Amino acid sequence: MIYTGISGSLKDQQRELVPVVETTWAMWKRLHPDTRVAQLGNGLNRYGDCQRSNYVSVGLYLTYPYGDYRINHGDLFLFVQETATPDLSIQRAKEVVLGLCLDGQATAYPFRDLPGGAVVNDVVGSTPLVVVFDLTSHTATPYNRTVADQTLNFYAVEPEGPLPVEFEDVETGSRWNLLSEAIAGPLQGQRLEQVPAYNSMWFLWDTCHRGSEIWAGEGIINTPRTTAFEEEASAVPARFFLEQNYPNPFNPATQIQYTLHEWGQVRLAVYTVLGQPVRTLVDSAREVGQHQQTWDGLDDKGKAVASGIYFYRRKMPELGLSQIRSLTLLR
Repeated sequence: MIYTGISGSLKDQQRELVPVVETTWAMWKRLHPDTRVAQLGNGLNRYGDCQRSNYVSVGLYLTYPYGDYRINHGDLFLFVQETATPDLSIQRAKEVVLGLCLDGQATAYPFRDLPGGAVVNDVVGSTPLVVVFDLTSHTATPYNRTVADQTLNFYAVEPEGPLPVEFEDVETGSRWNLLSEAIAGPLQGQRLEQVPAYNSMWFLWDTCHRGSEIWAGEGIINTPRTTAFEEEASAVPARFFLEQNYPNPFNPATQIQYTLHEWGQVRLAVYTVLGQPVRTLVDSAREVGQHQQTWDGLDDKGKAVASGIYFYRRKMPELGLSQIRSLTLLR
């Protein structure tokens, strides 16, 4: 499953994993309605009559030849067990997971734990990604959520088009579909890059990637609501600039940088997506120049806040100026 050479001149060399979509034929046709399919019988003329007769029945392609193998968790292996040693205290043997291996980090997303229509924001290795899941077809696809050097954060919305899952990004309000295409909004026409991954039964995944991280429900964002303080951040002069925090997403701390071209009272605070105050970082007079402030993911009471999207706003009340940006905390 790791596809690594174990002997010979290419020993220890790994094969490149190509992104694929594992889904039902019905869903594939919805995703790619113009797909061309080889007609039954193409190439059979190369076989003798005896062999040819084994492949002409359409029923061969509509049935699964191994009985209840895929759902019988007691019968672990189709062939003789030699090297597979899964930890069955974590998942049942035949549970399917979406597995990712990026920058030396392995993470598994169990299908049985993913809600229907789930849109999961996560970071594996150094790659910020979003996992989109359709329950009916059991289609789970990971995409890199960086577009034009901006890391986006997504939440599920009610579908308006022909595909069963749609989602929007917090940063621009663009709408995306299951194919990762931006179908409306400022980023319309853009497409997220698919990330290589495995669809695997648990017994094989855990044997090859023992100790991998298991997704535990983080990174699903409820629909953000427009708050009063968001509407304040409209036209902001260049002399009053608030930088995007770095790193973003972050854990456990991030840096917020801002520039002042006038002396004055500054208030810098963090809020939930509902506009509820979380942490006041600055509330005092500041000199002209560039300033940097750290947020350590704690609230005003010193308690660690949950993973999710937050807003940070800087105000200069005496000048009537306000600016806001979003950030993402991933525990």
